[in-house]
Formats: sequence, structure tokens, C-alpha cells
Amino acid sequence: EPKYIFEFETPVRRGKGWPSCTDLMIDYPDVCIAIEAKRTEPPYEKVKSWLGDSSNRKLVLEGWLEIIYDYINVKIDPEAIYNLPYQMIHRVASACSLNKQQTHIVYIGFDLNGKKTDYYLGCLTRFSEILKGKLGLHLVRYDIEKLPDQINLESKWDSGERDLSGSVVNGLINDNLMRLIRR
Repeated sequence: EPKYIFEFETPVRRGKGWPSCTDLMIDYPDVCIAIEAKRTEPPYEKVKSWLGDSSNRKLVLEGWLEIIYDYINVKIDPEAIYNLPYQMIHRVASACSLNKQQTHIVYIGFDLNGKKTDYYLGCLTRFSEILKGKLGLHLVRYDIEKLPDQINLESKWDSGERDLSGSVVNGLINDNLMRLIRR
């Protein structure tokens, strides 16, 4: 039986910083699948910009890269990942931290336009090349058909209401928020 862990936390190994919080980690005895869902957020800050001239952030990045190295035995030159999103680096490290026989990182994109699809696919392809193809990096796209309850929730969010978790959970359980159309 797999374990499903929402907001799976992986603490930083070096320096001081926030843990990596993977949207959903599916933990099988020999396999882990880290899932990161994307819909409306803009591209995340790239490693080079995130690093700035902070010695602590350099340590944090080294810690994430150590976790990846310990798992796949591929040394990563930090400059090779400067143009990748920092979030992608710690998400991959988080998946590697479970040290399973197989590790997959799946970005699921909902209603991504062509530009966003190209962006995520490009980042995942570049990172896979840097990692010598030793991890499964995947992009799955879905378009969504919003149902009335989803439209209502988005309207509430747009008007500033933030205490919507109960409605979201109920909508997920009752399957009355949206219909997925796989692309």
C-alpha cells in the first residue's frame, strides 16, 4: 500500500531555510512519485537570481544538490542550473531524499497555455539532461472544464475570501468542481 503525503516536507540539509513542501508525495516501498501541480502561478525565481550574493543560500543550494548527488551519484555544477527554477531543484531533492529504487517527479499542469507548457517542458528537459536521465521527470497536461461550484469558488477567491479549504475538500470528495480533459 502506498502512502499519500500532502505537503511532504523535506528540511534543508545545509544553511538555514524553509523546507521543501511537495504538493503530494506518493511513497511506495520501492518507488516514490513526487507531484507538483501548476495552474495559475507565474514561473518561479531562477536559481541564479534566488542565490544573489547570500552565503547562506549558497549553503542551502549545496545541501539540496548533495541530496540529489547522494541518490543518483551525479555531481551537479551549480552554474549548470542557474537558469532553472529554484523550486524545481528542491522538489527534485525532496523526491531523492526518500532514496527509493525508482524516483519520478511529475509536474501536472492544468489549463497551461502553450507558452507555459513550453516553459515547464524546457526546464524539465534541461534538468533531466543535467541529471544524465537518472530520474523520471514528467509533464502531464490537462485542460479543465470548470463546473459551477469551481466557478463560484474562484469568484470568492478573486473577491478576497481565503477560508475556502472546506469547500475545496468537499468539492474534491463530491467530484463537482471540474472535469479533466487530458492533453
